[in-house]
Amino acid sequence: MQRFNSIIKIKTGCADCPQGNTKPIYALGKCMFHYKIHSNKARQDRARERNPQLSLEHKLLWEWYEERIREQKGRCEECGDRIVHRDKKYEHWSCCHILPKEFFKSIKTNDKNIIELCHQCHTLYDNYLQNHDERLMQMRIFPIVVEKIKILKPFITEHRRLNNLPQFILNLLK
Repeated sequence: MQRFNSIIKIKTGCADCPQGNTKPIYALGKCMFHYKIHSNKARQDRARERNPQLSLEHKLLWEWYEERIREQKGRCEECGDRIVHRDKKYEHWSCCHILPKEFFKSIKTNDKNIIELCHQCHTLYDNYLQNHDERLMQMRIFPIVVEKIKILKPFITEHRRLNNLPQFILNLLK
């Protein structure tokens, strides 16, 4: 009778995690978390290689972000807290698009399509807008948002996308 070893040794020690970690290695010497980051970045890089226009758009967006960051006051317009950039990589998080840049590409770099928010308020705003949550109306920035959308409306080429906005915003735009 043949016996098999039932103990499988799992390699640990992700190359990107801090030393002394015991996370199991998923692929390419990385844990599941860091492998997903790597594969998403690789996918984006391949898309940019296939379409040079994407790379140019990405570069223009980052240049626009840098200009907006220089103009910022350093305070969240919703809660009033100071916005501290501990890592230059995440500075752009304080630049909140009023209308999502993924859906309204015609105004994604329009100077009126931005509001300065801390990371927490930015997340709340995006979630409320995406989920058509009426708590958006209770945010201090809501009147500013409505006024800026009115200003932006003539510049929007994706008119059908406007219908995807929450009904309470559409009612105020009429």
